[in-house]
Amino acid sequence: MQIQIDKKKWLKNAGVLLAELILIIAGLVLVGTVGTRGFDNLKVYTTIFPQYQDMDEVLAGANDLIPSEDGNGYVTGEDTYFVIPVDSDKLIDLEMSRIEGEGILGEIWQSENETFAEKPSPYTFELGHNPVQVKKTTKYIRVKISSQPGVHYNLSRVSYRNPFSVFARINKSSIITTAFALWGLCILLQVMQLVFKNCKTGRNFLHIVLYIGFVGITIAYVFHDFIWGEKLFLYTDIGSDTMQQYYPYYMNCVRRISEGSFSIWNWDYGLGTSLINNISQTLDPFGLFVILGGVVFGIGKVKRLLVVAQILKIILSALLCRYFLKLFHVSERAACIGGYLYAFNGYLMLWGQHYLLGTICIYLLLILIFLEKLIQEFKVRYVMGLGISVAASIIYSYYNTYMALLFVGIYCVLRLLNPNLNWPLKERIKRAFTILGGIICGVLAGAVSLLPAASYLTSSSSRLDSDMSALTKFFHGLFSVYSIEQNSEIAGRMISNNLYYINDINASSGWGNYYEMPNICITIFIYFFLGQLLVQSIKKCKSYKNALYGILITFVGILLVFNPGMAIAFNGFAYAQARYTFVLMPVAALLVAVEWDRLTRKKEFSFIGLGLGLISSLYIVIKAYNKASLEVRSYDAEIIILQICFAFLLLVMFFWKNKQGRKIVESLLIVCVLLSTCTETYMTTSQRGTAYTTTEEIGYDGHTMTNDTIDALQYLKEQDKGFFRVDKGYAVVSTYGDSLVMGYSSVTDYNSTINRHLADFYNMLYTRAKVTDAQRIVVYSEESEVCPMSLINLKYILSMGELDYSWCEYVGRIGGVYIYRNKYADSAVSFYTNTISKSECESMDEIGRRLLLKDTLIVPDGEDVLHDTETGEVTLGSFVADGKYFTGTISNEKEGFLLLTIPDQDGWEVYVDGKKTETINGDYGFLAVKLAAGNHEVKAVYHIPYMKQGAVVSILGVLLLTGYCLWLYHRDRKRKQG
Repeated sequence: MQIQIDKKKWLKNAGVLLAELILIIAGLVLVGTVGTRGFDNLKVYTTIFPQYQDMDEVLAGANDLIPSEDGNGYVTGEDTYFVIPVDSDKLIDLEMSRIEGEGILGEIWQSENETFAEKPSPYTFELGHNPVQVKKTTKYIRVKISSQPGVHYNLSRVSYRNPFSVFARINKSSIITTAFALWGLCILLQVMQLVFKNCKTGRNFLHIVLYIGFVGITIAYVFHDFIWGEKLFLYTDIGSDTMQQYYPYYMNCVRRISEGSFSIWNWDYGLGTSLINNISQTLDPFGLFVILGGVVFGIGKVKRLLVVAQILKIILSALLCRYFLKLFHVSERAACIGGYLYAFNGYLMLWGQHYLLGTICIYLLLILIFLEKLIQEFKVRYVMGLGISVAASIIYSYYNTYMALLFVGIYCVLRLLNPNLNWPLKERIKRAFTILGGIICGVLAGAVSLLPAASYLTSSSSRLDSDMSALTKFFHGLFSVYSIEQNSEIAGRMISNNLYYINDINASSGWGNYYEMPNICITIFIYFFLGQLLVQSIKKCKSYKNALYGILITFVGILLVFNPGMAIAFNGFAYAQARYTFVLMPVAALLVAVEWDRLTRKKEFSFIGLGLGLISSLYIVIKAYNKASLEVRSYDAEIIILQICFAFLLLVMFFWKNKQGRKIVESLLIVCVLLSTCTETYMTTSQRGTAYTTTEEIGYDGHTMTNDTIDALQYLKEQDKGFFRVDKGYAVVSTYGDSLVMGYSSVTDYNSTINRHLADFYNMLYTRAKVTDAQRIVVYSEESEVCPMSLINLKYILSMGELDYSWCEYVGRIGGVYIYRNKYADSAVSFYTNTISKSECESMDEIGRRLLLKDTLIVPDGEDVLHDTETGEVTLGSFVADGKYFTGTISNEKEGFLLLTIPDQDGWEVYVDGKKTETINGDYGFLAVKLAAGNHEVKAVYHIPYMKQGAVVSILGVLLLTGYCLWLYHRDRKRKQG
């Protein structure tokens, strides 16, 4: 049997595919060139053909030009350089036909004359093309190949080049590899449509396989330096919280579990803190993955497990979001595109760098999936799933779950108000109460974490302290607006996290923090989809009910994005903070999926919508480009080109009526989405300052760590069996987190939810310049500061050099670490027979307040006051801290107060001679008990407040959820039988 081949059709398809490849290559070169050069020097793009410089003139302007002995080029001398007259605002290419090694580090000056007064820019010269962007005012450049004499090189040609050709020449391997990969993707998408044309199941299966492949390719591209290279998923730039707080805490958990010393009270975190202070970080399932992984595989693996946890979050987010979007009956391809964008959304990529905060993106989807299923069809298992999801989320983080549930309430109300449901009012109310019952049961089931955390937040943490009531703050925010600059930057954040700046906050006149800016980016093409949604919704609106519903949704959406009152409400009515914007990501993914189907499947296209999307996108990005920092400016230019390409492809798809042609264009649109997501995510994640494996100063051997500081600390623990505190004048792993990593109690720490009493102690008795809302650090600058240091038994100071302080005495040296002892510190407790009220203390200056600590206890107003300046004979036994216990002995001749430098926090109970004794606040931050004269045994014990009550409520919540579901099941069964 002879197979008939339609040569004309075959050649036509081959030609289309070849044109597709050419378009992909051209697009990569265009985007890459603009991303490299930006739009600051537009004249550079006017060079069409190469313009060569006269090499005799270039060589004549050289200094210390030494020919190579082999006749192939030159050798650098003591001061070899070239002075080359140039045309301003162009791209000059210095071609090297010979170079020593892989590259030579040299310098380039640019100047209006031959004086070259400005500082040079470093430049690595490589074999082949070396493009240099000539500034607008530059007339001469001075090229120094190397400062090292005897280096072989050959500057063979100097020319002005078309920047596109230069980019293509330099990056030809990467361009070809990427182009063929994307081309193969387009071919695969088209073949899939043909092979599974009449098999929806097979087509959907292949879609899922491709989907997972896309996610995997993007992960490999974005995280390859973290997975296979020396980069660590720890940031040293604006995201340094990872190095200063989160990573040290994970290391601390792994070390204490491995040592068998893990407890509900952590003496290594500053002056001491409760497990509840870090409960979300501890119970985050991905945090547990890191901690338990470190316990099993060794503490040195923690730093590598951090990026694995982030990758797992991305994969789970992709799978869950695709499932969520399929509930709205969008096509498989649209669901995959929406899910892909959600997996790499701006919130997860940015706040995921703070580890625990990114996890809420997964819990929110779980809650929304069961909620949406319950709205679409009542089944008892959906109620159970909703309750379990809420409980699990609360146990992980009460704060993030609060924000998620607040949004879930808004979402549920809006869904049940949808006029297209065609339900009677009674059914809507009934479904709402069914959902509410499941959520309430879930909240109760999570009480084991919620009650202790709420107790800590309200009684110990200073986070919610405010002079205004919650409602006053909310209504004040609700009827106010952000500044024009802030709103402008929010509009930009809908396109990209990186439009304005990353580290250089001078480029922002609105929001002053890269992380705390609203994170609402899901794709750089979001305004194109919003434009289509707006116009098509208006066109299809056939009733006043739908019109009112659309207006309501628009109003709520604007409030959620642009209103300070919403930011206050979502932040527990404390103050305006934009960490809640993860709630917008599922809706944004749904918007993209629905509009993608409308454009590609239903062929509903609006020129007005396209115009609105393109104009608004370009206006926002160009405005951002004009004020952006240098670190992101060229990326803004890249976004502009991608948006223009996307708009062009949408137009082509509309005018190209051929079905096969439309599929090809859709493939190219997917390529645009893939490219933009990869570049955006790479910019957010990898184009940053990070830690490296090569910079670590700790050696690892299974579950143990070694270095001079750890050896010095071990020496002190062997020599001094009592409880003492230590601080350092240098950093090993983390400026603020070394105590967590290496296991010692110190002043230096990073705790954004610090105990309010400790905050008072630092602010009243310590130099305020060294204390912020989240950070404390020991830097000795004034003699009276020794008083609070001695009070808390800051007994040892470690240094990398010799110290010359009057209060320090040299103990010894271990390796490069010098050990000094504070001569005035001898115990973590103090005995007083003289007291002063806080109001009297606060009338004194800071130095006077510190000097009080030598012999006077500061007590709250209204407490018993003692005025005996002679303490009599006092013998302090050795006090020891062991997890949740703090024990020791004292012999005192007179009645007085014993101050224990344990942070004054709910949950501590002090027993004197076996009897529970009432405690008072002492010296602002600590616990004090009144002692009668005599010999005493003192024991302080910590328990987590409301933990037992929370466990009881959780058990009741689980029983209630089970009973509620059984009741619903029987009610539904009875209704069906009836």
